Amino acid sequence: MNIKTDYPRISNLPKEHLRELWLVSSDEDFDQLINNSNGKEIARVFSVLDEVSLRRFFSVAKPATIEKVFSTIPPRNINKYLFMLSNENIKKIFSALSPDTQGVVLKSV
Repeated sequence: MNIKTDYPRISNLPKEHLRELWLVSSDEDFDQLINNSNGKEIARVFSVLDEVSLRRFFSVAKPATIEKVFSTIPPRNINKYLFMLSNENIKKIFSALSPDTQGVVLKSV
C-alpha cells in the first residue's frame, strides 16, 4: 500500500480502516498524511487511536505537523488528546506551537 497515492485524503478512507492505516504506515508517511489533512479529518483519525498510538505519533511527529494538528482540530478535542499524552509529548508539543496556537491550546485546557 502506498499511503500517499492510495489515500491522499483521510476523508476518502472508511472510518473502520483508519486504525489499520495507522498500523501499516511508516511514521514519515503518516506524518505527511496528517500534515495534508484538515482539522475535521485529523480529529476523525485521532478518534480511533488509543493512548499508546497518540503518544507514539506525537513522539515522532515533526514540529510543523504538531502545529497543524493543534491549529486545526476543534478546540473541544484538545483536552482529550492532551490528557492521554506523556509529559515528554506535551513538552514537545508546546515547543513546536506558535504563540497563537499555544494560546488556543491553553484556553481549551
